[in-house]
Amino acid sequence: MRLKVLSAELNKSDLWDDPTHAGKISREHGSLTGKMKGVMTFERELLEHIDMLKLAKEENDSELESVGVLALISQTLGMFSFSVSVSLGMINPKVSGL
Repeated sequence: MRLKVLSAELNKSDLWDDPTHAGKISREHGSLTGKMKGVMTFERELLEHIDMLKLAKEENDSELESVGVLALISQTLGMFSFSVSVSLGMINPKVSGL
């Protein structure tokens, strides 16, 4: 919702009449857009892991199932670790490109 509001603000012809406000809107829009891309990537990868687990179950392939579970755990822990690091200020997503 906030992203839609910011996008509408960015499309206003008089936005840059107040450069300070425009910069704030632009930075917030960029930050939220980056976060949304990260969430969408996480969701896509999560669905891929779930599909792999379903396939492994259907094929009764315990090795593939183990690989899928480990990948799912790794992804989840990786996202959790990243979130904690950002929350604690250990990683600045703007500087690190994340």
